[in-house]
Amino acid sequence: MIETIETLLSNFERGKLTRRQLALSLSALVAAAQAAPQEKSFRAVSINHVTVKVPDLHRTSNFYRQFFGMPLKQQSANTHILGGRASGRRPPGPLRLWNRRLQRR
Repeated sequence: MIETIETLLSNFERGKLTRRQLALSLSALVAAAQAAPQEKSFRAVSINHVTVKVPDLHRTSNFYRQFFGMPLKQQSANTHILGGRASGRRPPGPLRLWNRRLQRR
């Protein structure tokens, strides 16, 4: 819809549309958008897991563990997996920190 409006305005500025034609076109565009069936949007209810690529794995891992109280569940040379704290009905999924400097190319 934004592209259509930009095209209409551009055509008006170049003299390809009169002011009346622009007003009628914009009105028709709005009416069509209001009449079109609305898409149902998704609503997030939880997060399963998050992966974050970080430049300093140990520093970032220490931050999340100390600041958020997330325990270290698993670790390897280039990955730390931190557990979430329970809140509400279900505990959040794990946070995976991945050292982007050690990634394979």
